Amino acid sequence: MFQSDLFDATPFTLVEDADSGIRYLPDVVRQATAHAWFEQALANVTWGNQRRLMYEREVDVPRLMAHFSLDAPDLPEPLIKAAAQIRMIAGTPFNSVGLNLYRDGNDSVVPHNDKTQGLVPGAPIAILSLGATRRMTLRAKSGKGRTLNVDLHAGSVMVMSYASQFTHDHGILKMSGVDGPRISLAFRCFDASTLKARQASGSMACANIGQIAAVVLTAQPVPKRWPPETRRGIFVCPALATLQVRTSALRRFV
Repeated sequence: MFQSDLFDATPFTLVEDADSGIRYLPDVVRQATAHAWFEQALANVTWGNQRRLMYEREVDVPRLMAHFSLDAPDLPEPLIKAAAQIRMIAGTPFNSVGLNLYRDGNDSVVPHNDKTQGLVPGAPIAILSLGATRRMTLRAKSGKGRTLNVDLHAGSVMVMSYASQFTHDHGILKMSGVDGPRISLAFRCFDASTLKARQASGSMACANIGQIAAVVLTAQPVPKRWPPETRRGIFVCPALATLQVRTSALRRFV
């Protein structure tokens, strides 16, 4: 159905293991299509920021994020088309996609492995890159072997085996000279119970945003039953007439 947008990319094997290893496939998606998908995702996805504890203080995670189940009825463009192509490339029935928006070279993610709890054992993870080129660092957890740096160009796909999450870390480090934002789409296979729980959590969050908005916009007192973290996480920008809810606070509330 979307075959015209798909190149016959030749993969480069970066890491070998008993599964499919870690492979980089350049030019999987035509540049015009990759550009269109980037613009659509940037405009259509509701991006959220998270906060985390670092050295006993709460700081912003240096990127914006979003998550969707691929069977959701209201998937924003271009997720349906992108999922169809990545399923074809990886030969895997992905049912979830997590998105990261790196706004500039200061946004990053430290080297890490993906959490495997809730993932279907043996299923790979595929990352589609859109927008500006960013460099991914691959490091063996054992400390043996060389560190690999791979420039992820728009339209490329990185496919990482389930097994590689136990042997290697991957990350996007801060980088000077970046010429614009980058969006990554990480496709995964969750087991049925985990996917259902994630969907339920997302539905609860959407319902409670309405409650929080009503409190802020009508100047009602914040209910005492709400945790302190949630009360501190609510703020409003009058100049833009925009309600914002810090996602870390919302997670604690729901």
